Parts: sequence; structure tokens; C-alpha cells
Amino acid sequence: MLYFGPNSCRQCTFVATFLMALGWLVVTPAAYSVELVASAAQVDEGSDYLRPAANLKVNVLNSYYGSASYWGRSSPTVRHASLLASGGWILKVSASGRIYGTAGFAVLAESVKAPAASISGNSSLNNEPASEADVSYAPGASLGVGAQLLKLGALTLDANWTSHIFPAGLWGALFLAHDRRQMWSMGLGVEL
Repeated sequence: MLYFGPNSCRQCTFVATFLMALGWLVVTPAAYSVELVASAAQVDEGSDYLRPAANLKVNVLNSYYGSASYWGRSSPTVRHASLLASGGWILKVSASGRIYGTAGFAVLAESVKAPAASISGNSSLNNEPASEADVSYAPGASLGVGAQLLKLGALTLDANWTSHIFPAGLWGALFLAHDRRQMWSMGLGVEL
């Protein structure tokens, strides 16, 4: 089981909820146009290895979006979990609106938890207490391209590619040092 820790989980949930609720704040009572999309995704963390992820996206008025993605991995010595929340604007590329771009902001929360034995170099992992999770946060930017492949009534089939860029440290943008996450996703949506 992947672990963020008692306080960090609440913080990550708050960030994801805030970004997804951002779209709801701009909706007027007379014009509800919301699409919910649940997606299976693949994430490239910069190492050219794709990792499976789950993604939930909310499109509001075909102009704003909020997205939250979760992925992780676990081995006998290390547990790693990531939560990526992003929100921003949907930019229509085609006249029909079926091909679109996205631009916005992103927040990445990563948790790494290793047993105390693996940190100290002790080989007996069974009797050692677990260490605290190391949680880090990074603000960044998000750019993407998507397409609505199919629409049957209120159901939609969407495909997306999104790149997230996070400056490495306070002066990362100045020195062009950064971290990136690329995500390919395909999901089933419903328009409300």
C-alpha cells in the first residue's frame, strides 16, 4: 500500500479539490456544461519508463479544466506515490471543438517511504520500524493536446497528451533546470 502520511494526504486532497473546484466557481447557475472524464493513463517521469496511473478530469463550459492523477510503485524496500493536480484553460484548435489544447498550472506531490533498515544499511528489514514518509511539493506549468474521439449522446471517449514542467528549485527557471512529467491518457466521459 502506498503511503503519503497522515497530514500530507489531507494537504494533497485539499490541493486536488481546490483545483477541481476552481472550474465550478466560474459557472453561472444558468449555464451548466460539465464533463467528467475518468481515464487510464501512462506517466513518463523523465526516465523513459511508462508507469500506469489513474486520472480524473472535469471540463467546465468547454473553457476550463481541473485534473487529478495518481500513480506509484512499491518494492520491498521503497514505496513511492505521486499525486499531480492541474487546472487551467481549454483552447479550441478545431472549429468543432473536438481537438483542443490545454494550458494551466500544476502541483506535484511526491511521497517516498523507506523502512529505517534500508536507510541505515541494515539487512534485517523485518524487525526495523518504518520511517516517516518524505513528502515534497512542486508547483509548475501544464501544456497539452487532446481530442474527443467519439460522442454517443452524453458519453464521450477522449484521448490526451499533457506535459507538466516543474522548475528545480528557486532559480530553476533562470538556469533552465527543471523536472517534467508527461502523461498519455484515454478515458470515458459523461456530459452533465
